[in-house]
Amino acid sequence: MKRSQMDNMIVDAQGEQLRADILNAAATLFGEYGYRAVGVDAIAGEAEVAKRTLYRYFTSKDELVLEYLGIEAAHILTWLEKSTENARTPLEKLKAFFFALAERTGSPHCRGCPFQMALGEYPDKDHAINRLARRHKEAIRTELEKWCTAAGFRDIVGTAHRLYLLMEGAWAYARLHGASPVQVPVEHRVAALNHAVILLLSGGLYAETLIATARPGARYRSYRPEDAEEEPVEPETLSLFGSAPPLSGADFSPPSTTKSD
Repeated sequence: MKRSQMDNMIVDAQGEQLRADILNAAATLFGEYGYRAVGVDAIAGEAEVAKRTLYRYFTSKDELVLEYLGIEAAHILTWLEKSTENARTPLEKLKAFFFALAERTGSPHCRGCPFQMALGEYPDKDHAINRLARRHKEAIRTELEKWCTAAGFRDIVGTAHRLYLLMEGAWAYARLHGASPVQVPVEHRVAALNHAVILLLSGGLYAETLIATARPGARYRSYRPEDAEEEPVEPETLSLFGSAPPLSGADFSPPSTTKSD
């Protein structure tokens, strides 16, 4: 290899490292302070590079935000896939995903969802950052709808939307309280979120119940307003409007990681 080629390789490697350093610095500041509050000077200072060096790799802060969000989108989708890869059924996928979400958002290091934050700070739907954030959110919502469809829910769109709202609430809680010195213990967050997911999934309002998976041939129907005047719902239907057995500790345990044959 000629010396000039080796020198070019070294320069390229150094350039890639500088670019990575700038992105890492931006990620740290964006997570802590948001996008609008962080200027190029602060990012350059955190990365320990001159501002002109930063502009050599990113023509604007918006370009830097877009690059950061693109990387985060890939990371989150990979995390979603890995958190559910051992689930054997669509319902198990949903439970596995929300268990992983509860653990992730329950970490004191979690600063919430970068896309939720981007949508709040860039409300213009024609802005490139807003469009990217909305595409990511729609990708997650579509995945939830796929699982709900495969699970046989009666109200596919409605159930997916409610699950989506639970997810957004978990991210928002992490943003509001994740860095707080006094916070709800992680195990309490996990239990609370899983409790909500189980009630939603098992409620006769939206779908076949979780218990129905153990009772082949059982038939359920959605709750109707006139049901309020009828006899109490059978406990095994786990209706949100009728009597229901208490959730056991097993409901909050990590989902099975046993791979199917």
